[in-house]
Amino acid sequence: MKNKECRTGVASGESMQIKKEMSVVMFMVVLCLLLVAPSGRCADEAPAKFVMTVPLYEGVLKFPLPAWMKANQSMKDLQVMEKKKDGFYGLLFTPKGEELDSWTRFYGVFGMNFSEDWTVARFMDETLGNMQKACKEPWKIVPYDETENTRLISAQCSQLSDAMVRNGRNVESNFLYVGKVNHTMVKVQLVWRGTQEEAASEFWPTNEAVLQETLTRMKSISLLKR
Repeated sequence: MKNKECRTGVASGESMQIKKEMSVVMFMVVLCLLLVAPSGRCADEAPAKFVMTVPLYEGVLKFPLPAWMKANQSMKDLQVMEKKKDGFYGLLFTPKGEELDSWTRFYGVFGMNFSEDWTVARFMDETLGNMQKACKEPWKIVPYDETENTRLISAQCSQLSDAMVRNGRNVESNFLYVGKVNHTMVKVQLVWRGTQEEAASEFWPTNEAVLQETLTRMKSISLLKR
């Protein structure tokens, strides 16, 4: 079966007028839920077979749903939030019912348009430098894929900073994709956050099956020139 694809709105300086806190992207996410499949799911085999497409400044990003979703879940089980300001666009996913300051799972798609020409290496270094503030120890970094204009790594923190800990969840597992098209940088960030016990469970990427599924999805991300 071919992957189902859902297109969302355009993140550009002149578009994306937000009315009643629902932008074009959010509208299209809801529309996808209603129209793509009679069951209300965006794919018959969601989330593994579902692909979203988002134009981001000078690029077009295609990305899967987060690997932490269960096989019987669909986009109806996600909270979708949007952030936008000049030169920045973010589409944020968390499990339905979770708060942004106390989530256990997170998935973020970010587009940034720079006036200067950044390299992927510089952008990744900046990202990891900012992330280090959230971890008491150096992140354990594992590179998985690298091209001239893309990077894919995992980053594990075994002891989050006190300010980041909620309900005893002090461990974090990140997967980061970074891509570049002209002056546009794109980041896709997939995160698990939990206790030491949760981090050792079968539902985390410490489990080989979860790790391989996560890598399969993250490696399927593509960024093309508009």
